[in-house]
Amino acid sequence: MAIPPSSFPVSPNPANDGTFRSTVDQVTSDRLQQLQQAVRDGTYEVNLERIAQVMVERGVFNERD
Repeated sequence: MAIPPSSFPVSPNPANDGTFRSTVDQVTSDRLQQLQQAVRDGTYEVNLERIAQVMVERGVFNERD
């Protein structure tokens, strides 16, 4: 359910009109709703390989508490 980068509308002058921020907020809200629906439906799939990759990259296994 990834949102392709081309679907992110960008304001030509985001610093002046606030459109960019509101657009990003809406895209974030829409994506959050999609994820929540997938979890409710039981269709959300956890990418265990990606989780493991990020854990190794961040040194999670090397930390000692």
